[in-house]
Amino acid sequence: MRKSNPFIDIIIIVVGLFLIGHYFYKDEVNSISDLKEITGTLHNYSFEEDSNIRHHTYSYYFFLNEYYNSFQINAEFVELFDRLRFESYLRQGDSLKILISKSDYNKFGTREKAFAFGIKSKTREFLNPELAIKDYNSKLLLIYGFGSVIFGLTLLYFDIKRRMKKKMEEEKTNC
Repeated sequence: MRKSNPFIDIIIIVVGLFLIGHYFYKDEVNSISDLKEITGTLHNYSFEEDSNIRHHTYSYYFFLNEYYNSFQINAEFVELFDRLRFESYLRQGDSLKILISKSDYNKFGTREKAFAFGIKSKTREFLNPELAIKDYNSKLLLIYGFGSVIFGLTLLYFDIKRRMKKKMEEEKTNC
């Protein structure tokens, strides 16, 4: 039997609410027409992965000479991104076309990073925008969010019920 800890239950609920909120408040990108194209020359890139027992994180950034902003590969798109081809084919100064959301484009210059939905050179595609949009609009985030909230509320209910039962038993023994 699990030890009662309402604090953990509440954290699970908050994480679920955060996931639900993120799903509903993210940039609206439903088709390629919701994206803007940025053209520039590759300045530099940084692809780092950190993995341990608890988590696996990706930090994929690249920079264009013409823009102060950095461009990030969304963690949802890492499996869609052809990193090996990007690293072996491209060199500094090579021309790239990047597709970003209209929201990122409208905030360009004020934001430190913009998320790439599509990346291609003159002859190769490294991130397919149709597949990226499909992943971006996946309902999994919403499902995980609601699942976390329901799971957390269930745990909290049983923890409170267990505490009340224990308190009533203590009161009986004290009488």
